[in-house]
Amino acid sequence: MLKMRGLIKPTTTVILLFATLYLIHSAYSAEVELFLDDEKEMTISGRSLILTSDIVVKNKSSLIIANSNIQLSVRGERGYNLIALDSGKVLLSSSTLQSLFNASTIEISGAANMTILNSTITGFNILTSRENSTIHIHNSKLFIPYINCSCRALTLTGGTMPKGELKINNPTVSLERFKGDRIHLDVGNATLKNIQAKHLAAMSVGTLQLNSSRIGNCTLQSNVKVVIADSTFDWLKFLSSGDAVNVTVSKGRAGGPIYADTNVTVQRYWYLRVNVTDLAGTGMPAKIVVEDYFGKIVATGEADARGLYVKPILAEVVNGSKT
Repeated sequence: MLKMRGLIKPTTTVILLFATLYLIHSAYSAEVELFLDDEKEMTISGRSLILTSDIVVKNKSSLIIANSNIQLSVRGERGYNLIALDSGKVLLSSSTLQSLFNASTIEISGAANMTILNSTITGFNILTSRENSTIHIHNSKLFIPYINCSCRALTLTGGTMPKGELKINNPTVSLERFKGDRIHLDVGNATLKNIQAKHLAAMSVGTLQLNSSRIGNCTLQSNVKVVIADSTFDWLKFLSSGDAVNVTVSKGRAGGPIYADTNVTVQRYWYLRVNVTDLAGTGMPAKIVVEDYFGKIVATGEADARGLYVKPILAEVVNGSKT
């Protein structure tokens, strides 16, 4: 016999096959919960549901929500949470998960995993991950004011977080094609590419690389080296030494100013593009020699069969006192 309390949808019939649903009282709340334990599996597909319970997935259990709309609370009178722990797995695919109570939370801990694909999460106050858990987010919308990740790994590819703070303290993080508000990183290794944000403060143990991004105010620091390429900023400061390749700061001439902290040196490069042609205008291979103002050779190379040669050339050196 399967008993479902806290599941409200007068016009929808819910059929559960090959899954066990435990609805019990637990230490997390005095309310009845959707509780998956002991390696149980559940799939909710193509449904619109209102839940008046916490969702708890633990002990190697698995919850899949696909092509569905899940709402926590009927009118927002009470807060319900999503909790994954002890190697539990939650997959949200092409779905919407909404809380009507603005103090609701999503908590991922232990060795749990949460994967969010082409979905929307809205109405929650905070999403936290810690310990040995992992989070993977792809092409999703996160309407959450605060996300705090102190877990084993975070991958965020595509998607938006229009307002709020994304705080990451992980050994490994990958952010690509992400549009956010405020981003704070303190990580071991980071891959940052095609990011848009009003504020970015990043610190990395390994080399910190930021490519093809548009940032408002930005500070960057690495125990090894900071490398930025093909990016635009409103304001940029290096807190440790590094390279800036084709980097533009919007407020200023000649690419705008880059600031460097005390005892920090930044080498700034611009792309040199050469097109070698014959008298008929046809591209042709050639040897390229680049000299500075004093006639010193600074680069050599070969134009390809089309006559094209592109190379970043050192244009200026920035430190804490001068350019």
